[in-house]
Amino acid sequence: MTGAVSDKACPADWQDLDELSLLAVVGQFSRIATRPQTPDGLQLRPEIPPLSLPTMAEALRPQFRRLLDNKLADAEDVVRLIAIRGYCVSPIDWMPKRPDTNLPSTYDPWVDWLDGNSTDYSENQLNADTWDHLPTHSRYRQLTMLHSADAEAARDLIASVAPTRAAEQRLRMLECLKHALSENDKPLLETFSSDRSSKVQTFVRIQLARLGHNTVSDDDASHEVADFLEVQRAGLLSRRKIVAARKLKNDAQRKRRRNILGRMSLKSLAKTLQLSTDDFIDMWAFGGATEEISDVIASSATDAQVNRFATRVVESDDNIAQSMMARLSPKQKTQLGLRILAKDDWTFSKSMAWFPSPDGSIPLSQIDLCTGLAELIMLAAQDDKTGREQTITTALNFLGLIADRDAATTLVERLLAAGIMAVDPRLTLLRLNAAL
Repeated sequence: MTGAVSDKACPADWQDLDELSLLAVVGQFSRIATRPQTPDGLQLRPEIPPLSLPTMAEALRPQFRRLLDNKLADAEDVVRLIAIRGYCVSPIDWMPKRPDTNLPSTYDPWVDWLDGNSTDYSENQLNADTWDHLPTHSRYRQLTMLHSADAEAARDLIASVAPTRAAEQRLRMLECLKHALSENDKPLLETFSSDRSSKVQTFVRIQLARLGHNTVSDDDASHEVADFLEVQRAGLLSRRKIVAARKLKNDAQRKRRRNILGRMSLKSLAKTLQLSTDDFIDMWAFGGATEEISDVIASSATDAQVNRFATRVVESDDNIAQSMMARLSPKQKTQLGLRILAKDDWTFSKSMAWFPSPDGSIPLSQIDLCTGLAELIMLAAQDDKTGREQTITTALNFLGLIADRDAATTLVERLLAAGIMAVDPRLTLLRLNAAL
C-alpha cells in the first residue's frame, strides 16, 4: 500500500502470505481495527427528523433537482407548490436555509434541526414553563394553533412570556394572533401599543385597525390636510364628487405632505374632509399621493375597507402598494389577482405582484382569459434569441406555480404543439406541476 517491497515492509510472522493476502489484511486493519481521532469541537447531530407529509415520488425528484441545478425557478416557491400538492422534498435534494421562516409549517422540524435543536416537541405541552425548551419555529406554530383552539390560554401565555423577551420575539408572538384575530384580543394588543419597538407598535396598530379601533395619533396635523387634499366635482355635469391631491410645486411640499398624511388615520382624514371613511375610499381619485393614502388605509382601516380600496386599485389599473398587499388575505389576493391576470400582457409582470406565493389552483378557464397567453406561447416556440429568453422563462414558471394540474398539463401540450422541443428545460416546472 506504500509502494515498498512487501516482504521487507510486513512483520516477520506475515512473511508466508502472498501479496494479495497481505493487501487484504492491511485493508481490514485500516478499515476496521483503527478509528480516526475525533477532532475537538465535533458535535454529533441526531438523524434528520421525518416530516408530516410523504416525500414526492422518486420519478419526480430529477425534475426538482433540474430546476435547482439550472436555477430555473426559486427553490422555495417550488417547495411550497409541492407542499400544496401534499408532498415534501427529500433532504438529499434540498434543505431549508437556516433563517428561512416563510416555508410551510411541515418543514419546521428541519429548520429546528438546522438550528441544532432536536427536542421532540410533540411530547411537550406548550406553556410558560416549556416555552424555552421547545424548538423556535415549532413553538410559534403551536402558539398559533393554541390561539385558534383556546384563545384565552394563548393570550395568557403571551402576556406572561412576551414582556421579558427581545423585540423580535415579542413581535413573533403577537403575530400568532393575526390568523384568528377577534375583539377579545384587543386588551392584550393595547398593552403593547406603547412598546419600545417601533415594529411592534406598527403591528399592534394594524391589528387594532382590523378590529375597527383607531390608535394613530393625529398630532394636530389635521389642520394642514386642506393644503394637500381637496373635495372636487367631476364628470360632464359635475355631479360626482372626488377627493384629489392638490398639485404641488416642489419636493419640499411633497415631503411635507408625506409627513402630514403619515400622522393621520383614515377616520381622522375623512372627518377633516367631512366625509365618512367609506365615502373617502370610494371618492379617492387615483394619481398624486395615492401611495401615501394607501399607507394610511393599510395602517388604520378595517379589513373590509382595505379590500374595498384594493378593489378600486385593480379597477383603476393603478399599482398596489406593498403596505396594502400585506393587509390582504391570500384569498383576496387571488380573487383580485385573477382580474389583473385577465388583462395582463405576455410577461405577466403585473399578475406576479398579486400571486407572491404559489397557488397551484388556478383553472385553465381563468388562465385562458389572459389576453397575452397566446403571444407567450408563440414567443416561447420561436426561440429567436432576442434577449427575451429569461422573461419568457419567468412567465412560463409563473404559470407553472399558479396553474392547477389539468391546466399545467394542457399548457405543456399547447407549448409542444406550438413547436417547443419536448426536452426544453423551460417546461420543467409545468411538467412537475402536472405530475404532482
